[in-house]
This record gives sequence, structure tokens and C-alpha cells, in this order.
Amino acid sequence: MLCEEMKDDAAKMYPKLSPKLKKIYNALDVQHIRKLAEAPTLSLPENFLQNGYIISVGRLHETQKDFTTLVRAYADAVTRHGIKEHLVIVGEGGALEDLKALATELGVRDRIYFTGRQENPYNWMKHARLFLFSSKYEGLPTVLIEAHTLHLPVVATATPTGVRELLMDGLAGSLVPIGNVTAMADAVAEVLKDAALQAQYLREAEKLLPQFSIGYMIPRLEELF
Repeated sequence: MLCEEMKDDAAKMYPKLSPKLKKIYNALDVQHIRKLAEAPTLSLPENFLQNGYIISVGRLHETQKDFTTLVRAYADAVTRHGIKEHLVIVGEGGALEDLKALATELGVRDRIYFTGRQENPYNWMKHARLFLFSSKYEGLPTVLIEAHTLHLPVVATATPTGVRELLMDGLAGSLVPIGNVTAMADAVAEVLKDAALQAQYLREAEKLLPQFSIGYMIPRLEELF
């Protein structure tokens, strides 16, 4: 299983198999990701670099990724909390034009930069101040592990599997209800303004990273076989 929640669900569905179920996370090449993050600086409007930016990465497909809530929450954080940071969205998909139209409707189109698909999203992520995640459901979202790898504070929706585990039930990132614009906006503002909270999230996330290394995963697979 990819995570403990999946393992628990599988045990309920197939009780006889319960003793045989094991959790092994997907492995990442952490050093390679960090090397790619050092690629030449991306081209962004000057005001994005001056004020800093929040980032989100994913397919622009609303049935799962729910960037609509993310854009609404960002606009709410700008309006109610006065955050100065801009928003960068890395990814492509059928919802792109609708999301641009929504940003225009909410008065934040000039503050959101849609990069389209990027072969290397890591240099975009490295320079961000916060990673924002809005999915309705996932398995074990690799992008959150990548955010941990690049030392990004995270605000994420508490999807049914994976996310709570990766954020250690709120110790390694801020968890918000799925589709809740107000809660996400409040969490974004809180994390951006609280350096001590950011430091806590990064410190706790660092404890998780060894479990996602290839060197950690391979011996556990060998034990099974």
C-alpha cells in the first residue's frame, strides 16, 4: 500500500489479507530534485519576484484538483487578509480558460501567473514562499513530498488518503477542509505571516523525508520478496 490509510482501507475490504499488507512509500530521488531546482531562474513578472509568490502544481482538471477553490481562496486571502504575495499555477488542462476567467471575475487576474506545463517545475517551486494544494481526492500525492523536499511550507486539503499522513496530522503543514474557500484563505494568510509556524512545519517535514528515499524503499521490498 502507498500509505497507512490505504492499508487500513484494504484490511477492512479484505480481512483475510490483513496480515500480508505492508506500507511502502513511493521513492523519490531527493538529490536529483534538489539539483533540478537549481536550474536557471524562471522568467516571471518583476512584481511577482518583488512581492514573492505562492505556488501550486498539478493538472488543471477540476473534478479532482479543484483549482477553482484554490483561486477563490487566493482572492479571498488578498481581499480579507491583504496578502502581498502573488500566485503561480504550474500545469495544463481543460480548465485553464475557465480559471483565467474566474481570476478576472474576482479581480486578481493580474496577480496570477499560469505557466502551462513545465518539464522542470522544481525551480519554480524552490523560490516560492508557500505550496498550496486543493485536491478533492488523491492516493499519495507526490507533489507534497516534493514540496517537503524543497523546504516549502504547505497548506493542503485533507483528502481521504495520503495528505494527512504526509502533513503528520497538521504538524508538518496546515490541513483545511476540502472545498472550503474561507478556511484555505485563512490558513494561507496565517502561514505566510507566522515564521515560527513555517519553521515548525519544515522541521517536522524533514523527519519524514528519509522514508521516501530509494535507499529506504529497496530493502523493504527485498524483505517482502
